[in-house]
Amino acid sequence: MSSFRELTEDEIRDMAREEIFSRGYDYYTKGRVLGVAVIGNEVMAEVRGRSSSPYSVKIEKEGDDLRSSCTCPYGGFCKHRVAVLLSLAKGDDLVTKIPAERIRRYLSTKSRGELVDTIWNYASSDMDFMRSLLTEVQREAREVDLSYFRNEIDRRLSEAWSVEYADVSRYAIELEKFAERIRGFADEGSGKEASELLFYFLKSSIKTFENSGIDDSSGSFGMFVIDLGNLCAEALKASEDKDVFPVDDLVDTRIKAADYGLEDGFDPILRELPEKTLLSAERVTRERVEEAVGEAEEFWESRDERFLLVTILALLGNKEEYTELCNEWGVEEWITELESIQEKEGGDPA
Repeated sequence: MSSFRELTEDEIRDMAREEIFSRGYDYYTKGRVLGVAVIGNEVMAEVRGRSSSPYSVKIEKEGDDLRSSCTCPYGGFCKHRVAVLLSLAKGDDLVTKIPAERIRRYLSTKSRGELVDTIWNYASSDMDFMRSLLTEVQREAREVDLSYFRNEIDRRLSEAWSVEYADVSRYAIELEKFAERIRGFADEGSGKEASELLFYFLKSSIKTFENSGIDDSSGSFGMFVIDLGNLCAEALKASEDKDVFPVDDLVDTRIKAADYGLEDGFDPILRELPEKTLLSAERVTRERVEEAVGEAEEFWESRDERFLLVTILALLGNKEEYTELCNEWGVEEWITELESIQEKEGGDPA
């Protein structure tokens, strides 16, 4: 298969379940594919689905292999991808082959001033592009305006209140792209600032998950929150200053995250904390355990605080105490999991 035009309907049918292919074929015949752009071995397209705005489909060809993605919540090889591939295979008029090299040659004939004017005119009419441009300017200058990015995080998360179920996956993808741009500051020597912003993003996302009523049946927003923790840990690893987060804030946010099954996003961060910070976190968590136990009538009501405490003890290599606590609380099954955490830290669980 040297081009998308060589795809056959039978080959596309083999890529999807029969009912998915049938729905995709229906989408194709009803004109739900709004536009297809081919740039070399890549395809970008939009398909009108059930949501208020179209889904974005991306397809890449490597030899005879195809890789694809879609912003719909389905997750697998969906009807939107089928519809786009059918448009490509049948050579529809809506398929536009973008002459990338011709555009590059055209741009290369322009002076620096003309290119600046072109970019500025485009940015002036597209606020999203302007924000992206500002992000790159700050990366280049190694100057991170924390206030600007906190406001931008708040602005993006405020949209959650109006996101419909069908749009949650796309919304989460856009948030993650923005988070990855912030993570990029760490590669430019601003690991501390990137860590602060990503932790703020993480904390604010959990509040959004709690308060906005977003329908995350697909799990897309939850996975984004967990991925945020990984990005934050990567930025913290690149930072010379590891004392970035207020310990009380870190502990309380981790406990709150567990209410929604999002605590996995914090474990990578905990692993990057220096010993003195972990010791402070241990102290604060002991206080939270005492408070929770005092208020709880059932064990499960203080489970999250207890598990965080023994997790921190495992990260500190304190096998004796976490084993004793697990036995005391009647949760011996935790010990194996905690030993695994300790092994990852290079400790000796024996």
